[in-house]
Amino acid sequence: AEDGIRDDLVTGVQTVCSSDLPKLASMSPLAIPKPLYVGQANEDFPWSFYGHHILKGTTACRLALSEVERVAIARPLAHFLRFLHDISLEEAQAFSLPEDEIFRSSPEKNAEKCRVNFKRLVKEKLFDPVDELHAELETCFKGAEKIMPALCHGDLYVRHLLIDDERQL
Repeated sequence: AEDGIRDDLVTGVQTVCSSDLPKLASMSPLAIPKPLYVGQANEDFPWSFYGHHILKGTTACRLALSEVERVAIARPLAHFLRFLHDISLEEAQAFSLPEDEIFRSSPEKNAEKCRVNFKRLVKEKLFDPVDELHAELETCFKGAEKIMPALCHGDLYVRHLLIDDERQL
């Protein structure tokens, strides 16, 4: 069964790399990898892989960006995220992208995780204004179940942001 799960994962990654990323790359306001080739596991090399042209820039985490520079990259990043979120549910379902397997988009599951973590913070006396933070998050979670599904970057963080020589995204 474990091999079947791995095979499904590999097949999904290959499909995303060979068909979905090129489609997204051609529409994206920012450069994203556009796979040139996708390799399948075989007897000689037991892992799937893909290759793409190197994207120019330095990861934002390796630069000491000033506050002004960080603010300057906010707008193009917002445009990119808007681009992703504006892809209709029907269009997104046509892609071979994986479902939200760790429930990032589930307000109920995330609220429960937060509640468990808050109890731990209180018990271990790791954070002082827990009540205020807890009340704020509970307010955020109210009505979150009414949020429309959208295509999201599942693990966007600073190492995914490439900054060019002019210190632009």
